[in-house]
Amino acid sequence: MKTYCKEFLKLAKSRKTTYEFSDKKVKDKHILRILEAARWAPSVHNWQPWRFIVIKDKGTINKLMEICYYGAFHTSPSVIIAILIEPVEKSNLFKSFLNPNLKKFPELNRFLETHSNMCASLPALSMSFQATALGIASFIVSPVIEEANILLKVQKGYNVLLFIGLGYEKEGVFQKTRHRKELKEITSYEYYSGEK
Repeated sequence: MKTYCKEFLKLAKSRKTTYEFSDKKVKDKHILRILEAARWAPSVHNWQPWRFIVIKDKGTINKLMEICYYGAFHTSPSVIIAILIEPVEKSNLFKSFLNPNLKKFPELNRFLETHSNMCASLPALSMSFQATALGIASFIVSPVIEEANILLKVQKGYNVLLFIGLGYEKEGVFQKTRHRKELKEITSYEYYSGEK
């Protein structure tokens, strides 16, 4: 297999959550590139249950930030991309599970809902990494779903699960010290070896 990106770990380490944004706008060509990264995110059974809404209107962005958990910790970004997930019953994955041979899964709905939520996180992370690669700051937050659905006029059955805020970090802002636990603290081999 060819190696296409030798610097991914460097990119992963440089990605951070941004809390204060400048007034500088994100270019449309960069938004499209970020959306393209999202489109190529992996999904369960190649389901691709996501839809994206690009919001640039400042008034709408301010309203959306008010209904986010931890939204008060961020100033409004230049752009928000909302990730919504299609209803489980619309998916090809669901239809394949209707096959009588596959009804051995007693908790099918829970399985599918869990995986649809997981699928929302994958394009979010892809967008965040692509934004970082373009020198664009970002954050990922979760809204009160019912309120986000209303504000964004989302079709019944679809749910807005995550927002990606995009913009440029304000100069001179406070930045928390970033740290990660050591691998030996969080990694076991063959079985879970418990807390160290």
